[in-house]
Amino acid sequence: MSNFKLLHFIKKRKENYSEQWLLKISPIAIAKYVQKKHEYAISWRAAQAIANAEIATCYKDLVLQEENQNLKEETMEGECEERK
Repeated sequence: MSNFKLLHFIKKRKENYSEQWLLKISPIAIAKYVQKKHEYAISWRAAQAIANAEIATCYKDLVLQEENQNLKEETMEGECEERK
């Protein structure tokens, strides 16, 4: 019979930059800017949609960049034994 040790890795979750960035973004301010940029020729609803799409695109890029970095940093090597 093999001796098994239970390993517990305590990793403090560092808040990602993308999460901090998303909390600081104001969709309303961006929508106002979009309307002003288009000289109020587009509706408020359209301006909000454009703002939300831009926010989503930037957030996606940040998350993908962070995940790519995390994959490189969190690679672990080891062996695994199956229990029967």
